[in-house]
This record gives sequence, C-alpha cells and structure tokens, in this order.
Amino acid sequence: MLAIENEYRTPDFCVVSHVNNAALSRFLVRFLWCMLCALTPYCAVSQTVEVRIEQADEIARNPAVVDGQRLIGDVRLSVDGAVVHCDSAWRYTDGRFQMMGEVRVEDGPMALFGRQLTLHPDSGVGTMTGPQVRLVDRSEADGARTLVTKQTIYDFREGVARYAGGGEVRTQGELITSEQGRYQRDSGRMDFMGEVDMEVDTLRVSAERVGYLPKSRRLLLTVPTEIRYPSGGVDCARGEWDLEAGGGWFAGDSVSLARFRDGDLVVTGDSLALTDSLGVARGRVLLTDTVGTYRLGGNAVDFEREADGEAGQVAMRGEAFAWLNEGDAPLLVQGPTITIATDSALQRTLFAGDGAALYSDEVTGAAEQLAWSEREGRVDLEGAPVLWSGSDQLTGDSVRLFLRDGAADRLEVRGHAFVASPAAGGFFHQIAGRDLEGTFSESGLEEVAIFGNGRTL
Repeated sequence: MLAIENEYRTPDFCVVSHVNNAALSRFLVRFLWCMLCALTPYCAVSQTVEVRIEQADEIARNPAVVDGQRLIGDVRLSVDGAVVHCDSAWRYTDGRFQMMGEVRVEDGPMALFGRQLTLHPDSGVGTMTGPQVRLVDRSEADGARTLVTKQTIYDFREGVARYAGGGEVRTQGELITSEQGRYQRDSGRMDFMGEVDMEVDTLRVSAERVGYLPKSRRLLLTVPTEIRYPSGGVDCARGEWDLEAGGGWFAGDSVSLARFRDGDLVVTGDSLALTDSLGVARGRVLLTDTVGTYRLGGNAVDFEREADGEAGQVAMRGEAFAWLNEGDAPLLVQGPTITIATDSALQRTLFAGDGAALYSDEVTGAAEQLAWSEREGRVDLEGAPVLWSGSDQLTGDSVRLFLRDGAADRLEVRGHAFVASPAAGGFFHQIAGRDLEGTFSESGLEEVAIFGNGRTL
C-alpha cells in the first residue's frame, strides 16, 4: 500500500512548475495587453475628411506645370459638413488641396476668410493665411464676433481653430488681444494665451491666459489675473467672472491672497465670492477701507456691498476681530463671532454675542456679549463683564463705557458693582455696592462713586 501511495503522489517539483506556469501566463497576458494599448495609436487608421468638388468653371491638368488638377473660377468644395469657396485651387496627387484668391470657409456658425488655404484631407486640418485672416462667429443672435490674425489653423473634424503670432477680437463693447489662442465652433468658446489684454464692457482684464464663454458671458481664469473696472477691481490666482451678474468667485494661492476692491472697501482672503450686492470671503480674511477707519477680519466673513463702495452689514466668524478707529484712539474687539452694521447716516454698530474681548489705550474688557454704537459713543458689556483700567479691576452685572473721540471718558456699572485696586504689601483696596460710576483722565480711571449699599472691604 505504501508503494502504491508513493507511486501516485504528485511530485513537489510538478506543483511548483504548475504555479510558475500560471504566473507566467498572467504576466504574458498583461504584457501583451500593455503592448497592444501602446501600439494602438500607431496602428489606428487616420480619420480623413471627405473633400468633394461641388463647383468649378474649369478643371484642367497640365503635368508640365504641376502634377495635379487645376480648378478655376467660382470654385466650391465640400469638406465634411463645411463649404469652401475660392477663386481657384490646386488638387495635388498626394491628396492636398491649395485654395487661392478670396477664400471663404463656411462651417455652421463659423466663417473663415483669407487669401490662401492649404488643406490636408488625411488629417482634416487646413491652414489659412493672408495679409488678414478673419474668423467670424455668428452663433449669437445679437451680432457677430470677429477674430483677426495673420494665420489660422482649422481642424475641420473637430471644429477647432488655433492661431499664433498675435490676434485681435473687436466687437461692440469688446477689444481682446493675445499672442495665441483657440476657438471652438460648437460652443463658441475662445481661449486666449500670451499677454492677454481684454476690454469687455467696463472691465479691463490682464493675464497670460483667459477663457471666454460668450454665450454665458463668463470669463474663466486659470492663472494669476488682474481685473479692473471704474470703481475697483480683483486680483486672483484663479477664478471665474460672470459678466451678467457683475461678480464671480476668486481664489489666491500659496504666494498671494485673492484681493477685491470696490470704492473705499478692500477685501483680501484665500477665496472670495461676489455678487452685485453680497460678498463671501473665506480663509485669512481682512476687510479695510482706504481711508483707514476700520480693519475687520476672521476665518469666514460675509458682507454686503453698497452702491457707493462701502461695506454694509459684515458678519465675521472664527477668530474674528475688528479694529475701529474713532477719533485718535483705535478700539479693538475680538471674539468668535462679530457683526457690524452701517446705517443710512453711515454710523456703525457692532455686536459680539458669543464672548468678546475689548482693547483700547485706556481699558481692557471682556464679557459674554459686547455691543458698540458709533452714534452714541458707547460700549456695552453684558454677561459676567470685567473691565481693567491700569491695575484697577471692575465687575458688575453690566458695564457701560462711554467714549469721547474714541478714548474712554466715563463708565457706569449696574448691579453688584465691585472695584479692586492693588495696595501696599500685596493687599487690595476693594469697594462694593449696587451701582458704580467712574470718570477717566489721561492716566486712567481717576474717580469712582458707589451708589446703594456702598462698602469698603
């Protein structure tokens, strides 16, 4: 029995050989598949365009002059779905066509004009040249858009035109120049590259590359771009401008923030989104005015855009802060959330409802809620308020700080008023009562008066 078992046992080397053969087979299949994918582009049959002679007054051949056919007089050719008109043409034995005279290509909404067109049917690409080559897009009902170049290469299969060596688009309300560019027949999209300078409506755009979608009136910005208009402008690393809405979205990069200016309002941040009346900024946001009356910021800021270029209501979240310059003394408020509004008389109010800190030359304060009124020249602290003036500390149920030219002038503490001031030997003078009123001088808190149950501790 042992001999029979040994006789029919599969040798170890056979098992290994079987495994190795399977792995080799998988390797060969993958290798052949990769080779097939790599060679496919070279083995593919060229997609030629069909060129038919539709019209010619005369067709002649003179081998002594050129090896090909001569088409003379009112020549019309069809190239796939396009129609080419010219005065005369050569058809060479290698399949090339050379159209001459007043050459015109009609392909859907696009027309291309020049003096000479060389067409290679095997690639479907034609090169139009002349003293002035004009590409006219008539896809919009309100008028045509004309691109003027010295040479344009047109892909009849794809409906894509390319140019280099400079081009200019000039229509009513538009003047666009660039070193090179591309036009897409089906969408009407135009991409401008190299020293792009655009004047569209009231905008002036400068960049190395700009995409233009005339049908939807949008500018696609993929490289650092400068946009200017009469009341301000935008600087960004990338973004999109909606000409109809008068705004768009814009982003900065690792080198610079996106920047928006309109009238006196200046906004910078990692990203900005703007409409006619609203703005949204995210990441390292800073709002300032050009005359230096305020500096606002946070991780996220929403703001209203007023017609006169002022900021309307501003809502800040995430490490929010507000530098308010009233008179000669700046006032700084910090908190998780801060909202600032401007009334019709251009008087500002501020509210911080999730905890806030106050800093000025004379006082420092903190409370659960803080409100500031420019009209009344007053700061209200509610919810466990505490105020420091030099080494003096004041607390109560609520604190009102009155300002004169931005500096602390007097204060009112209502409910459980308490003052602590350092004394000799590490002790403190302590005064408590129902209410407290105090006045300030240039050196700080000068005098306090206690009302109701006053006592010294």
